[in-house]
Amino acid sequence: MKITAQIESTNKYYKKLLNFVNYGKKIKLYLIMHIIRKKILKNFDPEIKVKIGERFLFINLAHKLPIYYYKYSNYDRALPRISKKLKEIDKQLCVIDIGANIGDTIFFITNVAKGSFLCVEGNKNFLPILEKNIKHAANINHIKIEQCYCGDDTNNEFSITQNNGTAKIIKENKSNTNGKSATKIMIKKLDDIINDHMEFANSNLLKIDTDGYEIEVLKSGVNFIKTTRPLIYFEFTPSLYLNNKQNPDDIWQILKTHGYEKALFYNNFGEALGLIDIRDKDKINQMVDKIDEKNIYYFDILTCHNSDDKYFEILKSELNIFGK
Repeated sequence: MKITAQIESTNKYYKKLLNFVNYGKKIKLYLIMHIIRKKILKNFDPEIKVKIGERFLFINLAHKLPIYYYKYSNYDRALPRISKKLKEIDKQLCVIDIGANIGDTIFFITNVAKGSFLCVEGNKNFLPILEKNIKHAANINHIKIEQCYCGDDTNNEFSITQNNGTAKIIKENKSNTNGKSATKIMIKKLDDIINDHMEFANSNLLKIDTDGYEIEVLKSGVNFIKTTRPLIYFEFTPSLYLNNKQNPDDIWQILKTHGYEKALFYNNFGEALGLIDIRDKDKINQMVDKIDEKNIYYFDILTCHNSDDKYFEILKSELNIFGK
């Protein structure tokens, strides 16, 4: 009991210190706080706020976004640029954010462009912070939250693993349950989500960041993709697909089937590396071989329908920023 009381007392004063600190761009201070939590107070993960630009972003201390944002000058900068250009072209911005997490994508986009946003997030740990982070933006933007996970497999049971501010969906089977019962979670197809929110049926940007579940999300929204042909921005991590017994090539097959041919590859630090024809399997494999989990851990992909020259100009302009 005495040890428990001491831990609670330490946590209490540590949280007061966190609330006192205005991090801003003091990344070294944030790193120190992060190390203290990781090494000493492992189960202590308080909600804090970090000032980015003129606004505060609410996060859990374990979330590494501020570290990456200030350490890497291109991290999380692409989508705001893309969204701003997309609105200039279409005169409107309508975004479906699959895997909205704590609302950081909407936070950054609404700093540069107003629009309509549908945040799809099923993790109950993220939802309260998501609601806080969109509150300010919701005053001048149309924002809705759909509290569910998104995918094509709506019948099986899954487990959720969470680490460093992200969460993974893992399909359960006899080889990975480890004697534990699986969790039945709410999974809805993207097409069904849109049917429930018809004001987003003509969204011009689809963002997917689901830590290895992107293939299932795309499969669940083929009617929307085929009909609306949005610009698509998604995370591509082949090792996670293989862990889920999926073929990474399936993601390219889905896109090709529905008229998407060109893809701009960004590394995980936000730097555009090259524009690839996804029909060229050798070029795709060459890019995948660059993932070494030292310099490149995954790719972010920006792709547009082959009939949309106006959107293809966005891909080219992004590439030009990096002198490619």
